[in-house]
Amino acid sequence: MITDRRNQQVFRRILLWTTMPLLSWLLMQAVHELGHLLAALLTGGRIVELNLHPLSISHTIVHPNPAPLIVIWAGPIVGVLFPILLWILCKKLIPKRAHLLKFLVGFCLIANGLYLGSAVFDAVGDARDLLQRQVPLWGVVLFGAVTVPAGFLFWNGLGKEFGMGEAGSELSASEPLEVFALLVVLVVLECIYF
Repeated sequence: MITDRRNQQVFRRILLWTTMPLLSWLLMQAVHELGHLLAALLTGGRIVELNLHPLSISHTIVHPNPAPLIVIWAGPIVGVLFPILLWILCKKLIPKRAHLLKFLVGFCLIANGLYLGSAVFDAVGDARDLLQRQVPLWGVVLFGAVTVPAGFLFWNGLGKEFGMGEAGSELSASEPLEVFALLVVLVVLECIYF
C-alpha cells in the first residue's frame, strides 16, 4: 500500500516536472508574441506573420511597422507583466493553483531576461533589432539584469508546492493531469493554427 502510494507520487512528480516547463515555454512564447501583436495593432502596424508552432521559435513579422521600437519592446515587457497579472488574479480566484502561475511568472521573467540579456554575447531576435535601432547595449542588458534575478525570486520556495524535497507536499492526482492536458491542448491548437 505504501509502495503503491509512493509510486503514484513519483509518477505525478515526473509528469508535473516534465510538462510544466514545456507548457511554460509555449505560454511564454505566446505571451511574448501577444505583446508584439498588440503593440503593432495599437500603433497602426500590419501583422504579416505570427508563428507560434510548437516546434519552432515564435516570431511576429510586422510590415509596415510605424513604431518598431514600441513593437519590439512590447514583446518582452508584456511577456513578463501579463503573467504577473495572471498570477495575481489566480491567487485571488484559484489559490490552490497559484503556484503553477508563479512558476510560469518566474519562467517568463528568466526566459525574456536571458533573451535580451544575452546581447552581451550574441544579439539575436529582439535584442539584435533593438541594437540596430540604436538602443544602447546597457539598456537591453539591464532588462535581463532585472528580470532574471526576479524570476529566480519567484521560483524561490516553490519546490515544496511541486512535491520536491523531504518537506514536499503530496501532489493531487488532478494537478499533473491538468497541466498535461493543457499542454496537449496548446500543442494541438498551435499545430493546427500555426
